Amino acid sequence: MSIRRFRRRERKICLGDFHFQGNVGNLLVDNGRLSAVIDWGGFNVGDPACDLQPAWSLFRGESREKFRNELEVDDASWLRGRGWALAQAVIALPYYWKTNQRMIRQAIEVMNRTCDMA
Repeated sequence: MSIRRFRRRERKICLGDFHFQGNVGNLLVDNGRLSAVIDWGGFNVGDPACDLQPAWSLFRGESREKFRNELEVDDASWLRGRGWALAQAVIALPYYWKTNQRMIRQAIEVMNRTCDMA
């Protein structure tokens, strides 16, 4: 693929702002509803599919599908979101290995969920 073609394709993907750290610890819930998103240190401009990470860090089965349907996510964005979730989980392992076992357990769970194609 040529650099020019790659850049055209990349521009189509990079359409908006994203939070990037959509893990369970950054999502505040009140009475069963999302009430706030905290820790905006990773806020950036780029692929909004980054913000689909909660699909694998927070939801399972039917709730994951409901999340996707509510957001009307296309297949390509969904796969990129899955990739972002996996990437964040892999990065978390060495970072938290000695300091935060809860985050390690969550990262392993996300890796299992993202690698489960069922």
